[in-house]
Amino acid sequence: MVSGGTSGGVGDVVFADLLAAVQKSVQALTDAQSSMLATEDLQQVWAKAVRLGRVLEGASNGWLAQILDTGGFVGVSGSTPHTIGAWLNCSTPAASKRIKSATMLAPRTLPSGEKTEPQFPATAEAAADGAITDEHVTIVSKFFADLSDEVDVETRERAEWQLGMLARVTRPREFGVAATRLAQMIDEDGTPPKDRKDKERKPFVWFGKQGKDGLTPTKGLLDSEMLAMAQALDAKYGKPGAKTGGDVEDDKKSGSSDDDELDLDLDATDTDSDVDANDEPPARTDPPRWDLRSAGERRHDALKVIMRSYLASGRAGKHRGVTCAPIVTMTIDQLEKASGMALTATGSSIPVRDALRMASGQHAFLLLLDEHERPLYLGRTKRLGTEDQRLVLYATERGCSFPGCSKSGVWCQVHHTDEWVVDDGMTDIDSLTLACEEHHRIVGPGDNDWATTIAGPDHRYPGRTLWHPPKAWDPTRTGRVNHFHHPEELLIPPDEQH
Repeated sequence: MVSGGTSGGVGDVVFADLLAAVQKSVQALTDAQSSMLATEDLQQVWAKAVRLGRVLEGASNGWLAQILDTGGFVGVSGSTPHTIGAWLNCSTPAASKRIKSATMLAPRTLPSGEKTEPQFPATAEAAADGAITDEHVTIVSKFFADLSDEVDVETRERAEWQLGMLARVTRPREFGVAATRLAQMIDEDGTPPKDRKDKERKPFVWFGKQGKDGLTPTKGLLDSEMLAMAQALDAKYGKPGAKTGGDVEDDKKSGSSDDDELDLDLDATDTDSDVDANDEPPARTDPPRWDLRSAGERRHDALKVIMRSYLASGRAGKHRGVTCAPIVTMTIDQLEKASGMALTATGSSIPVRDALRMASGQHAFLLLLDEHERPLYLGRTKRLGTEDQRLVLYATERGCSFPGCSKSGVWCQVHHTDEWVVDDGMTDIDSLTLACEEHHRIVGPGDNDWATTIAGPDHRYPGRTLWHPPKAWDPTRTGRVNHFHHPEELLIPPDEQH
């Protein structure tokens, strides 16, 4: 039963009566028998009740901000978080989170009496409407906490407006990816965050003391180039069943070749390799200098050299039919400016300058896209014609094309969008897409299976894969695209903002 009486401890008659009416309505709603409701109606009741709860949470931010601006809680001792925790029977961290939300999402009154708008007005409006969650608010807060001090006020305001609008229509994970992409668009070269500790961070690898069980704790920070190489190797040797006694047949079905044996003999030569492991380093002509790197930094760089040499040797074999190597995509505009962030097939970002260095000096793939993300050029330090289709999919699709799926390309299978329509299984690149194993399995010819088609030229996203849900879910079976790997599609161009 919902507690509280007519007055509810509130002296103001208007608010006392409003609270009593809300309590009475909530009590009637919770007491109502829902067992006879149709499933569709029950779903609506549940969803609307959750949103109403969010609306009250949004309103509570404004009331808490007023309390804080007028001197805090009266008649009680202790810190504000402790007081709120005791009052609401919640933890002190949860109380602190409420305070933070109130300071960000509610209008404030300064000591001078001046009224100010919420710190994040568009986000605050979405929260007040019950359209977003605490996770969305946290992402917005982190976005601005990490933004460089050099970003001007007008750009910040446009970014907040766009994030507030976008939060209403995207789930937190997809919203977070879009927010990250927006930050990269605002600050293309990745200006260091304003936090001093972040500015001073350097890549390193640390090995702790070996334990009695033979295990050794390890931690570190990887730069973007090493991350791209490590992920390229991890996608092959870290996959389920790889070198762990998994079913070989299953491994073959997933697209891996027989060339899976890990060969660390870097002294062996490879007729296809541009790297000779036996080459002597050039003689030094400059005087020796002290190495100012820490032990952790030297370890990090050593692992990077090992990975670079190993990948260049070609001995990593193939993963899902593609040579195990970093696969980097960038636009022609990024190439010409040599700035911005390129993307890897494993879902990470890497500065364009680093990507160009990788592609020119080691076994790596570089794919250039035009302004419409259509492939212009596939450059490789090795001649591998049979892999081109998958490489193009890595660049254009970036990952699983199922709506909302976050799996990157290296974890996906090539899917024929018309395999249930055309029996001869033509392999035209225009009819291929990427699908992770989970979503590849749910495609079928029945009305209650998922179906895939390619969007036509008149579609908002021409050439993209459309996933059509089962009839039981959507009677119209309207096709949907995945924006997770293309968060820029969710962002509004600057010339369309107002």
